[in-house]
Amino acid sequence: MKTSIKKPERLDEIMNKLFVKLGISDGVKQQQAMLIWHDAVGETIAGVSTPERIEHGRMFVKVENGSWRQELHHYKHTIIRRLNKKLKKNVVKEIIFI
Repeated sequence: MKTSIKKPERLDEIMNKLFVKLGISDGVKQQQAMLIWHDAVGETIAGVSTPERIEHGRMFVKVENGSWRQELHHYKHTIIRRLNKKLKKNVVKEIIFI
């Protein structure tokens, strides 16, 4: 009699399946977007901005001053693309600089 041995799954794959089953995968991905902000925007922008919250794909980011807020507004779509690329999912739909 042959016994089949299953290939072990990676922990991140197991967790993703669990999040989907629990119906919280979108919320988890949104929180991950906040955690990867620094990596997605780089040292300079991360130094003058902080993600405050994300709701329904809308990320609210606190910016040091009005000049930076205006500057970041021009790069908003690039930042959204970078975040979603790192997340491997279209999670961030809008960024609102506050």
